[in-house]
Amino acid sequence: MTTRNRHTSGLPQPKSAPVHPRPAKDADAALNEAAHLMIDNKTQKAERILRKLLKAEPDNAEALHLAGVARYRTGKSKRARDLVQRAIRIAPDVSTYHVTLGDILEEAHETALAIAAYERAVLLDPMDGDTYFALANALKRLGHLEEAIKCYKRALEITPDDAPTLYNLGNAFKDARRFAEAVDAYRLALSAQPGFVDVYKNLGVSLTELGRTEEAFAVLRTGAINIFGPDNLSDEALRHPLSTSNAKLLHDAEQIDYLIAHTKIPKNDAEHAQTYRQLIETGPASRLPTESFQMPAQQQKASFRAYNRLVYLNEAPRCDGGAVNPKLDTDAIEKAYQAGNPEIVYFDDFLTQEALQRLREFCLESTIWYTRYDNGYLGAMLGNGFASPLLAQIVDEMPQALPGIFGNHKLKQAWAFKYDSRLSGINMHADFAAVNVNFWITPDDALEDDEAGGLIVWDKEAPLDWNFEKYNSDQEAMRRFLDETDAKPVRIPYRQNRTIIFNSDLFHETDRIAFRPGYENRRINVTLLYGDRRNA
Repeated sequence: MTTRNRHTSGLPQPKSAPVHPRPAKDADAALNEAAHLMIDNKTQKAERILRKLLKAEPDNAEALHLAGVARYRTGKSKRARDLVQRAIRIAPDVSTYHVTLGDILEEAHETALAIAAYERAVLLDPMDGDTYFALANALKRLGHLEEAIKCYKRALEITPDDAPTLYNLGNAFKDARRFAEAVDAYRLALSAQPGFVDVYKNLGVSLTELGRTEEAFAVLRTGAINIFGPDNLSDEALRHPLSTSNAKLLHDAEQIDYLIAHTKIPKNDAEHAQTYRQLIETGPASRLPTESFQMPAQQQKASFRAYNRLVYLNEAPRCDGGAVNPKLDTDAIEKAYQAGNPEIVYFDDFLTQEALQRLREFCLESTIWYTRYDNGYLGAMLGNGFASPLLAQIVDEMPQALPGIFGNHKLKQAWAFKYDSRLSGINMHADFAAVNVNFWITPDDALEDDEAGGLIVWDKEAPLDWNFEKYNSDQEAMRRFLDETDAKPVRIPYRQNRTIIFNSDLFHETDRIAFRPGYENRRINVTLLYGDRRNA
């Protein structure tokens, strides 16, 4: 949810007076001074004035309300609630008091009571778009999507073209699976506020659900440029340089060297690779390759233009003759999957040679490997730049080639991982989708052991009553479950352009990593997730 600047902080607009008036004896002047002080974030001084006023006039509703706002600001929510409720009992028809009470209740996760407070506020002041916005957010949080949509629309009637309201309206439409309307709302949000980075990911998701994959990936790609591009510093991009690890620094140094060698970026960018290697060499001897640490300010400043920024993005265009190999025996693949117990099939020569080469260049060249995992591998995510016309083509062609496996399932997520052979791969987990597609694009001659580097899939599904955290992260529970159910592993050795398709409920993990040193020898796998496990 994205909020907007609202007057519902409970602060009234001060009456005309100097910005810092001298203390006055009458109540109106005291309230005005307290309001000014709170606007200037001088809450303690305002509280002193309000305490003195309430001692003289204990039933002054506005003083009670402002004192409640002050207590709310300082984290004393229970006392704030009591004060505001006292103000409401004295002056029940002041909409602002009900709004403040709603804000306090929302923060206390008493959303149903907050809704009642906001509803009372809009009855008292039906032209307050900010309160309709707050009411809609609360309704959406409780899953009352149709009511939330009506309130967002009402807010937009009062304040047209408000980007946060349009964005949240789009989110409500998306949650209600009204994707075409979500797309319209997101587009309007971008028109109202160009570069509104939060919009791009959800717009991309909605377009994907509508089967408009290429358009969706173009939106996601534009979003990544806006978030991580060299001329844009969003909050997300600013957070990334604060900590890193030797494993990521080494990868980024190697990638910069690779891009310079292939004349993709200027030679003077080599200074960034040098900075990263100096950080590795001068770091404490006890630091592990995967350990997170704060980047020293001097190096951070020197490398800021490159570290976790979109220095280069390969175009990866579509292949005119198709991306998925037309010579695949699709009937045999579908029959093997459907007859399997568990549902798992793997086959070679998945992509055409042209598509394989273009996708490999995209992964080697694009500086989109922002996500670092504890085991040391790196991730490129769909919403952060792992999107291209070629990948959209692959996503669309796979279900067309194998309708007996994918049915009407739409893409839910896509990512790629890169691995350093000195470190380990992905721990055991299951995924949140219906059908999982994994394929590998690093050449076979990068392998040090022909039997290693692949995937282990267990023949037991994650129980449907397990939540995401349990079937994705709880290693002890997963191992215990597999032991108790006498589960057997299916081991698929690594081969370039080999694809594994399996039921996403099946537990799986990376096999032992054994690849030669060097940037181009890093193991790269691509994952595509289709459908929802709950509806599979």
